[in-house]
Amino acid sequence: MASESLVLCLYAGGTIGMIRHPLHGYQPHPSFLTETLRTQARFHDPFANSIFSWSDSVDRYQQWSGVHSAGGSARASRAPSPDNSSGRQREAQGSAGAAPAPASAQRLPELPPTAIREGRDSGTDNGAPPQVWPPFGSYVTVRSSSVKGTSTLNARDVKVVNVSSAAVDSPSSVNELGQGQEQVLEMRLPTMITPKGASGKRVRYAVLEYDPLLDSSEMTFSDWKRLSRDIALNYAQFDAFIVLHGTDTMAYTASALSMLLENLGKSVIVTGAQVPLSELRNDAIENMLGALTLAGDYILPEVTLYFASKLYRGNRTSKTSNDALAAFDSPNMPPLASVGIDIRVHWQLVQRPRELRALRAHTQLCENVAILRLFPGLPRSLVRSILAEPTQGVVLETFGAGNAGSSLLDLFAEASARGVVIVNITQCLQGTVSNIYAAGKKLEDAGVVSGKDMTPECALIKLAYLLGKPELSRNDVRNLIGRSLRGEITATAPVASRNHEHADAAAAAAAAADPGAPVEDQGAETTPRIQELVADILYQSSSPAAPGAAHATKTTASWTITAHEVQAADRAILPHLILKAVQDGNAEALRYHLQKVEKFERTSDDLSTAMALTAASAANTAGARGRNATPVSDARPLASAAATATAAAVGKVNLIDEQQALHHASAQGKDDLVAMLLAAGASVHLRDHYGFSPLFAAVRAGHTHVASLLKATGAHLKADEVGLLEQLFIQRPEVRRALEVAM
Repeated sequence: MASESLVLCLYAGGTIGMIRHPLHGYQPHPSFLTETLRTQARFHDPFANSIFSWSDSVDRYQQWSGVHSAGGSARASRAPSPDNSSGRQREAQGSAGAAPAPASAQRLPELPPTAIREGRDSGTDNGAPPQVWPPFGSYVTVRSSSVKGTSTLNARDVKVVNVSSAAVDSPSSVNELGQGQEQVLEMRLPTMITPKGASGKRVRYAVLEYDPLLDSSEMTFSDWKRLSRDIALNYAQFDAFIVLHGTDTMAYTASALSMLLENLGKSVIVTGAQVPLSELRNDAIENMLGALTLAGDYILPEVTLYFASKLYRGNRTSKTSNDALAAFDSPNMPPLASVGIDIRVHWQLVQRPRELRALRAHTQLCENVAILRLFPGLPRSLVRSILAEPTQGVVLETFGAGNAGSSLLDLFAEASARGVVIVNITQCLQGTVSNIYAAGKKLEDAGVVSGKDMTPECALIKLAYLLGKPELSRNDVRNLIGRSLRGEITATAPVASRNHEHADAAAAAAAAADPGAPVEDQGAETTPRIQELVADILYQSSSPAAPGAAHATKTTASWTITAHEVQAADRAILPHLILKAVQDGNAEALRYHLQKVEKFERTSDDLSTAMALTAASAANTAGARGRNATPVSDARPLASAAATATAAAVGKVNLIDEQQALHHASAQGKDDLVAMLLAAGASVHLRDHYGFSPLFAAVRAGHTHVASLLKATGAHLKADEVGLLEQLFIQRPEVRRALEVAM
């Protein structure tokens, strides 16, 4: 259904579901998390009869209040109906001068008898009213890769089954069960459902609880592999995934999942809490509700970490505080999204899968890796023991920009020659390593490779991931360490294209510093962009040989406009131009507009450069106007502001998906346009207003080749889509053939 999203919560443990023990302190308790969520209306409102579902208007709130102000059995008799409003409701309407509720007013649903707790339907022994618990919602099939390590409380139809492990790199299961087979636990778990949010959607979710629940300090490599397998096993069934986890090693888990889940096309959000749900005052409610909202309303095809109203790329995070509620930070990259009055997603920062391949969940990690943090006077004997066998890789946390004392260089060179991969990252919270100093250059000469601006958590996991691939030589691993695989390293643009990017970053900085300033005060770069924008519209209509430039001299803007408005207009028009090109079957125009999208999002390709330019440009602009200049060193807040200015970030999806161009191309059977959109990062998992996917559109129209292409990229049909196709369209031979391909 288009009005619902289905999310799977993988509950591994952590503070969020802990209860205080009088002797042992906080510790996780089985089923406490699920029962707590079930009894709170903001997390579970199965009949849509909570105050959250009835406070979207005054009239509806008065209906709800008229029913729930009465106690016990009086509620049923006072339920609002078209011809019998409650006395309290009529009084409220009369005193306020409001019109009576319309005849079409929705009747407030009543709780069925099954919702009353067993044995309590006639009241408690002390005369208190009966204790009412909302019943669980519908049941969904869930699989777990750990037959013995999964809680089956509240589960139905529990059984062990053998499934294909084609999407999971799991040699251990191959050895036990034969080629391509994996033994898993299958069961049906109850769902809970949130009230309708601002988007108009409800989020239905199930909780897969691990047994035992772990404090995050107990997490190991095997736990990361299990999470990866469980996501892969349930990937086709659910729209998104939330990993509930302790905070101490959350950044390690987020980094591990980002490496293990290749070609990810759905949201995976890792979250938890500093204060558990069992405490009256906590941050668990906000973190859990925010994660559910983001998972249900947006397709963010990355492993992310959500905490304290910020959504970060998971492999760019570190825990920076053990007592603040804002416990995490992403020192070298702005957040992907900010949850405030509005939810702002900075789409130009969100990575999208661009390879025409389905999800692959890796499970191989080399555990013979370590982190060595340098300090003055570090004994050589200690370093030698860490570099000795069986160590295969070491993350070296060095001073400043990547420097180390010369007394250890021979040990590093000897270990590198022996095949140990040593990765150099800085001890500083922010910044990258370089060889600008002689001390850093000597490390490079000793065979130590640069980890650039990776966090320690990600550097360790990436090293374990690459060393776990037997097909890679040590030189291959060293070459891949410095290359961004999952957005874990700030990308550096080619030198030839940097001048244009610098100008864009400077313009963005000026807009961030003063969004209302007219374009003539923000540099000469904006006027050509206005011309180019209008030229794009004309190009879509006439398709000249040289788009953009041919009309530039005729389309100069005559009005006063700000740089921020130009960026907003640029973003607003591109999705429509993309859709128009698809509808016209114009591959040349589509290619041109997709290149424009890439240019629009280019600021995310060189954030470190953009941060410096943003600060410098804003300082120069402020100084030129006689204001107090912003310090150049304070680059990060300005970079975030510039990212916000260039993103126009309130949209629900990215530029390419905003007008559902892939749905249209799939329905029309245009293989070349579908391939172009997929290569640009269009999502095969996006649902249209009716809840249907691009694959459904292709199958319904009988386009076998498009269905095959979408499936190869990870698309899949949901049960309701298959049922509708079989019921209404299966009589057409071309639909039957396309459905066979899609299945």
